[in-house]
Amino acid sequence: MIGSFLLSPRASHGLVWLVAATLSFSSFWMVLGWQNALLKTTVNVGTLMGVAYGNMHGLLPSLFEKKRHTLYGLAVMAVAIVVTVLFIAIDRRFPFQGLAIVQIRPGFPAYNFVITVSTLVMSTMYQLNKGVQRYQAVQQQLINQQLNTELDLLRTQINPHFLFNTLNNLYTLAYLKSERTAPMISQLAELMRYLLYQGRQPWVPLEKEVAFLRSYLDLYQLKHENPQVSFRVDIDRPHHPVEPMLFIPLIENCFKYCDLDAPGGFIDLHLQLAGPQLSLLARNSCAPTPPQRQPGVGGVGLSNLGQRLALRYPGRHQLQNRLENGVFTASLVILLDQNENS
Repeated sequence: MIGSFLLSPRASHGLVWLVAATLSFSSFWMVLGWQNALLKTTVNVGTLMGVAYGNMHGLLPSLFEKKRHTLYGLAVMAVAIVVTVLFIAIDRRFPFQGLAIVQIRPGFPAYNFVITVSTLVMSTMYQLNKGVQRYQAVQQQLINQQLNTELDLLRTQINPHFLFNTLNNLYTLAYLKSERTAPMISQLAELMRYLLYQGRQPWVPLEKEVAFLRSYLDLYQLKHENPQVSFRVDIDRPHHPVEPMLFIPLIENCFKYCDLDAPGGFIDLHLQLAGPQLSLLARNSCAPTPPQRQPGVGGVGLSNLGQRLALRYPGRHQLQNRLENGVFTASLVILLDQNENS
């Protein structure tokens, strides 16, 4: 509470006026005595506060922000002159002694005019800077809203793509009257529950995403007899938030192009989080001449993944793949923000 107050605008305003009051009092107490110096400081600082906040909340909104700049300039000069005359009248009531530099003389004393104009200029700059910051905050909010909208749209593309692939597998099992059809439907229901409730969130704990991936792998393995699929997980912070459904396209790609029922067919996955680096290494066997789409970033899932990475982790990700000796390897590396939690 205290820390947030000290960082608030009210605290900064109070500090500025406290410094101004201290300087004013220390300037006049030797020539006026502490009582008159305190009174003059109170009058001076109170008047300047009225000038500053009147400018910030009166002249600027009603004139400057409405593009009436000439009228605003005239109003500021009028205020400066009136307040300077007021300060002269006030000063004549105090018994100045000693230092010639603060003795009151006829006309417009420079120090009164400079103090008044300085207050007007600084309050104008402060308020205009606040306006710029508000504008930037609104612009950033609009950018974030657009980002979230685009991400939501991309996530909605994942669900039908995932469901379409899974239903194809179910159709094959049902057509063959496989006894694995019922367990596969049950597994699919669990996955769809995750898609509906967790997949719509901007972030999910990494451990939940890992659990989803395990269920996903179990579902796909039901289609094959004794599939050679390994999934290694090494994470040091299981609660770290990540973008949901981020690794599915790479894993789908493995099952799409790997014939697990063929001799030597395998899929090897390694998910790792160490420090700020989150990575997935996906390897799978494939035919010597796989479809053209295999080595590149193609298809709905992988092109979707590229767009999501560009939006959520701009400049902080690397997606690479290669085909070598009948093994296709895809590597995704993301540098996470340690303060990323929303």
